[in-house]
Amino acid sequence: MAFRKMDASRFAPLTITSITEHALSSFRSQWNHGVRFVDWAWEDELLTWRKKRPSYWDMAIWHKQTLCGLALGGPSRRRSRLYIEGIEANPENNPFKSLIIPIALMASERYAETIKSKEVWLVEPTGALVDIYIQAGYTVRPPNKFLAKILRAKTFATKVVGASV
Repeated sequence: MAFRKMDASRFAPLTITSITEHALSSFRSQWNHGVRFVDWAWEDELLTWRKKRPSYWDMAIWHKQTLCGLALGGPSRRRSRLYIEGIEANPENNPFKSLIIPIALMASERYAETIKSKEVWLVEPTGALVDIYIQAGYTVRPPNKFLAKILRAKTFATKVVGASV
């Protein structure tokens, strides 16, 4: 899948929220848990992050009442990096199934810019998805447990009024 600018009208019914109890309930009831790329329990991971890392971030991606995707991570202690621990798409009736990774990455990168992180790192990405992350601009970092993307530094021109040169 090539990463390109996406037409926002395709996402008109899209909503992004925190992972609430309602999201976890929808996860348990709506998702068929056959084959999964993320091999951990969202409830347990979320509870651990809430206790140990109060600066964690999470997102639930919705289409109307259907939970389409989940993502979880947190910034480094100095906020120079934002780590993405997991991204997972609803394997069933999901109109955004092929778009969950791009949506989660774009939202994560915007959040990283907001907290002034310089990099976004994917922690232990599933091998089957590495090519998708590379297409999104991420590079493999030794010891092959991470994929990282350095966010472009934004520069702004400043005009000094009344200054003599």
